[in-house]
Amino acid sequence: MNRIRTFLIFLCCLVSLISCKEDPTTSQKNEQHSNDEIFPSSFEVLNDGIVKVTGATMGTYYNIRYVGEPIITQESIDSIFEAINMEVSTWIPNSLISTVNTSEELVYHIKKDEYPHFYKNYIRSYKMASLTTGRFDPTIAPLVNFWGFGYDKEAFAQKDTSKIPELLELVGFYKWQHHIEDDSTLVFRKIKDAIIDFSGIAKGHAVDVVAEYCASKGISNHFVDIGGEVRASGQKLGGKPWLIGVNVPLEDAALDEAIAYMPVKDFSVATSGSYRNFYEENGEKFSHIILPWTGMPAKSDILSVSVVHKDCIIADAAATVLLLSGIERSRKILEHQKTLSGYVVYVDENGDMQTWQSSDFPVEIINNN
Repeated sequence: MNRIRTFLIFLCCLVSLISCKEDPTTSQKNEQHSNDEIFPSSFEVLNDGIVKVTGATMGTYYNIRYVGEPIITQESIDSIFEAINMEVSTWIPNSLISTVNTSEELVYHIKKDEYPHFYKNYIRSYKMASLTTGRFDPTIAPLVNFWGFGYDKEAFAQKDTSKIPELLELVGFYKWQHHIEDDSTLVFRKIKDAIIDFSGIAKGHAVDVVAEYCASKGISNHFVDIGGEVRASGQKLGGKPWLIGVNVPLEDAALDEAIAYMPVKDFSVATSGSYRNFYEENGEKFSHIILPWTGMPAKSDILSVSVVHKDCIIADAAATVLLLSGIERSRKILEHQKTLSGYVVYVDENGDMQTWQSSDFPVEIINNN
């Protein structure tokens, strides 16, 4: 049976979501050069009155569109991403998070005004880890690297599973101690040799930051997309909605063969899927989603889950949690969590693809029959 893959695409700009991550010792300049070759930067004023800004960040593309005068420039957007990456990118050797991961120091004082991106990603990650009883866990990085999905690509072939119990000792955000001083300084103590990775939440955070920047400039109608994580406000000229497409191609299907469309207005959508980031060995597929309590790749009947929330940082984390939870548990979560709603593509017991959406899903899915 052909492998079914599911992913979100922005209808006006179908971009191949190719990961171009490099070895962590590669310089930031070389990494950015490689990204730019695949996702070239552009700034255009389109005929329909929309300003389009595109480029590369976080190993993927960004696609920003807004209605209004061209006051938000390529340089302003790239400077935002540079500031975020210098705090939370594990691919930049001298970023704040890389310093935390490689230093012998165990205790850190992070001022909110000085490092707002690390501060928010840490606090939000800790809250999500607590709410999900560890299903969302940014300290899973040693195991992600072990299985070959993290920034330590040398670990790809080192799959001696007898090492997993030792690595599990480094996993568990609840083992870290932290408190807030004067409502402005995060003080935390990590466990020795543990590392942290905000990749399950950082893109959603970046989407929120750019969307809030657009709003601060008086741009009320805007669309922000970073690698399929989306936040939209208002609408296009003429009252037309911003649209994203749900595409479920077979291996021989066209990239733009969408089966459904979703209008997006004044909320965020984040998608997590098991269809793209995996590797196959001896006929077995290994998912990039690792179970924090076993150290093994997750096996889920969910192909793709798209989560809607006001904030993309929340939707981003929730999508990861639901992907590894399976369809039945995800249904229960989405029906009981009043602030979340979702659209799920999964495989049933007969191996057939099915879709399901929560009863409070905020928009009508437009099927492409």
